[in-house]
Amino acid sequence: MSHGRRDYTWGFLDEAASEGRYNETYSYFNDIIVDPVSTANIWDYTVPVGCLLALTRISICSESKIMNGFGVYINDAIIFAMLFDSGYSFIVSDKNSLYVKAGEHVYVSVENNDEIAQGFFVNVTGVLEQI
Repeated sequence: MSHGRRDYTWGFLDEAASEGRYNETYSYFNDIIVDPVSTANIWDYTVPVGCLLALTRISICSESKIMNGFGVYINDAIIFAMLFDSGYSFIVSDKNSLYVKAGEHVYVSVENNDEIAQGFFVNVTGVLEQI
């Protein structure tokens, strides 16, 4: 058992996600084909008024075997950027989530550095809290 958690709690979401009546699990999956040597948004979300989005995990995969990039942005300000070869999982934390406030625009962009078009996949999980 992890320190500070109940025996039956497992996963990457906050414990409060299963306990609060105003919280719901947020999950998103997308796959796109990105043109050679170009950048595209793979996930784009604006947090609804009266809500707070607590991101806990962002997983990125690519069919390409070379170094590609991705970035996490909030209101066009870069929060996190990384180069990866075929897959990368950005685990924010179930204790210290990346919070996105109501009305803020959050997105993930991917960069295809290959000479041919490649498929990219994203999985975003978190908790959407009504405040």
